[in-house]
Amino acid sequence: MGLFQLFPMATILVSLHFLIIFYVSNIPLAFAQNENQFINHGFHPAKLHLDGTAQLLSNGLLQLTNSKNISSPQQPNNSDQIKEA
Repeated sequence: MGLFQLFPMATILVSLHFLIIFYVSNIPLAFAQNENQFINHGFHPAKLHLDGTAQLLSNGLLQLTNSKNISSPQQPNNSDQIKEA
């Protein structure tokens, strides 16, 4: 028995139609996920030196970029703590 004998052509076309709609509707989700991003909610009490456009938001998130500029956080040099250890 062939595939067309088991399933009528209309059933195959309807199934194919739904699969295409499913795949096309999920394309934006694939582009929305960026593997280079992370969220850490523990920056609020940290002692960080912020340069450029970096800012610590009121909810504890560390914002390192805006639509035009990129910044970086740096921890202060804790040479006293290193000597004590």
